[in-house]
Amino acid sequence: MPTHIEVVDRTSSEIDQTQIAKYQNSYRLESRNVFKLETVDKLVETIMNENLESFTYEPKEAVKICTETASEIQRKIRALNFDRYKIGVTVSIVEKASQSMDSSMGFLWDKDRDNYTTYSLEGHTYYAICCVYAVYYE
Repeated sequence: MPTHIEVVDRTSSEIDQTQIAKYQNSYRLESRNVFKLETVDKLVETIMNENLESFTYEPKEAVKICTETASEIQRKIRALNFDRYKIGVTVSIVEKASQSMDSSMGFLWDKDRDNYTTYSLEGHTYYAICCVYAVYYE
């Protein structure tokens, strides 16, 4: 049995540098799994129709449905593993009450890589609009 124990106090500068993983820059700018509008369009349409098929407009319930629907859409889009894309989802539900609605957004956009899709749904007591944004990052 060893009777002598050596205590070594290492600072961060003395840690063996071979233990730290180092990665080379890939210099790859293109995505391996590009954002596919057709797939996302079908997904959004399915989820919106399922979540809002029996919905009647109630202000407090509308907020809850919007957040749940947006979260579900974002979760399922992320499961598709679009490489190098950040996904943003907004869902808005407004009451049909003889009024108009105007919505707009502005972005700095890469026309070759960034993309978006929208889906609107009209019920008996509401209008619902979903926008999905896929913003490419390097």
